[in-house]
Amino acid sequence: MDSDLERRINGILARRERETAAVVGSEHQPDRDRRGAHDRVIGELPRLASKIGGAVAELNDRIAEGAIRIKFEIADHTPSAEALYTFSVMGRDREGPVLTMSVDYTGKIRSIMRGAEARSLVEADDIFAIDRFHLMNLLVALLEEQYR
Repeated sequence: MDSDLERRINGILARRERETAAVVGSEHQPDRDRRGAHDRVIGELPRLASKIGGAVAELNDRIAEGAIRIKFEIADHTPSAEALYTFSVMGRDREGPVLTMSVDYTGKIRSIMRGAEARSLVEADDIFAIDRFHLMNLLVALLEEQYR
């Protein structure tokens, strides 16, 4: 690398290190821990969306013969959650329930089923622990609620 570019990059890195040292020295440990946990949750959101997309695709392949499918929508960075995932049944003959998964800043996932008459917490998970089995279980519960 060109020596001038190397010098400029080293200068940038040195300034960044000084800024970080100044901030680290002035903030409290709980704030740093909370910010670090939040950053890990934000970093995990794309992986969660990929898991959800895979589970939805697999279930949609299985139920296609019934002329129904699961619709999956994402709303990132809502005021009350880091991410909001909404699922509904398409191709249904009547208005049905909606499954909403919200991820808070700590990584807790709350899955709520909303129907015409009621709303209930279906499951609470952790963004780092949820797997395909749990996702499929939630989606099948949505279908069961629709065709009860």
